[in-house]
Amino acid sequence: MAQSRLLDIHKSNCHFISNSCNIDHSIISNVHIINGQSTAPPLSYSLVTGHIDRFTENGILMKDGQHVDADFIIAATGLTMQQNFPFSTVKVNVDGQEYKAAEHLIYNAVMINDVPNFGFIIGYTNASWTLKADIASKYFTKVLNYMRDNRVDKLMPKENEMEEMKRVHFTGGLTSGYFARAGAILPKQGDKPPWDTGSNNYLYDLFYSKFKGMTLDSLEITVADKFKKDS
Repeated sequence: MAQSRLLDIHKSNCHFISNSCNIDHSIISNVHIINGQSTAPPLSYSLVTGHIDRFTENGILMKDGQHVDADFIIAATGLTMQQNFPFSTVKVNVDGQEYKAAEHLIYNAVMINDVPNFGFIIGYTNASWTLKADIASKYFTKVLNYMRDNRVDKLMPKENEMEEMKRVHFTGGLTSGYFARAGAILPKQGDKPPWDTGSNNYLYDLFYSKFKGMTLDSLEITVADKFKKDS
């Protein structure tokens, strides 16, 4: 399935081809191109929805037989989520087992179950990204301080298999198509804390992180061997 935006410069027309398209009218009305000059009558545009069959000498042929003339084509196929979230292109093995994102759960929106001593940051999608990044960083500081003070060698989120929990696709609080398409390859989230990836609410998260101490819910903790011997 392909999506493209087409601009017919000579006729001052814009053609948008996609399965779903949001058009910002204020942007369209301010785009004028004639012989490299930015002064021209306002553009008109049309929307074509469907599947692209192939490119032709003069434009694009749709699968329904309609032909859209175009002087040039700008590909705009949308985003594709990384296949190994949150490790991107890094191949990861945990205790000899290959990490497969879709088999894991997100813990408190900052860690992954069965992956020890690892954290990552996802910002808010409904507010400034850095607001959540700051809160996540404070949480990591609490975790590191706890590990240092208690001689913890390994700290790992662990799902309680005796507890019934529904796994749902991780969406980041969005309804975007690229999240929906990637649902099968992303880590899952649960339907209850601490596996529901948080509230996506800055004031709630700020209060929770500032005034509530670090909880050990669903965390598997391994004390350093040296400390075990000394005690």
